[in-house]
Amino acid sequence: MSEDEEVKQKLRKPLTVLCLLIVAIFSVYVIYYYSKRSSFTATILADTDTTNGVDIISYPASEANFTNTLIYSATLPLAIAGHEEMLGVANTERQQWLNNESRIDPANYVIAVDNDPSALQDTVTQRISAKFHNHPPVEVETAASGFTIFTYLLKKVTLPEIFKKTQLTFAGENVHGISWLPSGDTSTSQVRLSQGPFIATAVISLSHNEELWLVKSARPVSMLKIFEEADSIHRLNVSAAFNGDDELIFPMLDFAISGSSGQLDLNVISKAEQVVKMSISADKGTAAESNPARGKSTWYFDGPYLLCIKQNSGSLPYFMMWVGNGTLLQKVRE
Repeated sequence: MSEDEEVKQKLRKPLTVLCLLIVAIFSVYVIYYYSKRSSFTATILADTDTTNGVDIISYPASEANFTNTLIYSATLPLAIAGHEEMLGVANTERQQWLNNESRIDPANYVIAVDNDPSALQDTVTQRISAKFHNHPPVEVETAASGFTIFTYLLKKVTLPEIFKKTQLTFAGENVHGISWLPSGDTSTSQVRLSQGPFIATAVISLSHNEELWLVKSARPVSMLKIFEEADSIHRLNVSAAFNGDDELIFPMLDFAISGSSGQLDLNVISKAEQVVKMSISADKGTAAESNPARGKSTWYFDGPYLLCIKQNSGSLPYFMMWVGNGTLLQKVRE
């Protein structure tokens, strides 16, 4: 080997290491950058113990911090899809796909888009007053310039009498919950169970042709991936049955939350403010403590899980919530 070749070989190794280091740093930056673009910290409007640990996600396929509670509403892509001409942009493939696949009842949401703060506030006030009667005024936080998108999802689910009020321990805290035990054909047809190697799903039929999905996943990657895996198993009719003292138990929900972002895929949008008000409850029974022995049941949702609401006509949920902590759950006051 010549002297020149030896010198080149000696230089090649540190250069290779340097190139790999640059690629690694760039990859970490890209992941960090896009995770910041796809989610933003939310402000909790309801009475809760803390405002930390909750993120609103603008795209359900985004990787996220699954130790947090994550909220996704299809009202944002719906707003963008419905105002393409005003925004002067072509709808992205992602927004188009979400809009087509996530059906949502117009009675459950309000959307407004404008670059005039005063006009936007007037529109929001009028539409909320017309659609949600006796609803208190909502003040919109608008951008100083450019377009602001405002979306409001309001959903109240009261489960039928086969579901009872209860209590459970979620992540070490006592919270109000909902329980169900199978009793007869009507009950079992309203709640369908399916199970795979790393996933367990309970699907509850609701009124207005909707479904409530509760999904336990041992390997969360994104909310969309969890739902797609649960859906694929559910479609195969891989039914699961209760054993012994098994009981379906999951937390009640009753919260209002808002979040805003100045970073979206479409640069013309200066700010997107989302408000979600969600209630899932049962009217029957007393809030008695469940049998602690049932905590080992597959269907005892006492730790992180995915909650979805979807219309039967839609292939994707219009609301997804990864319950990663107890921040938005109803604590039992001693």
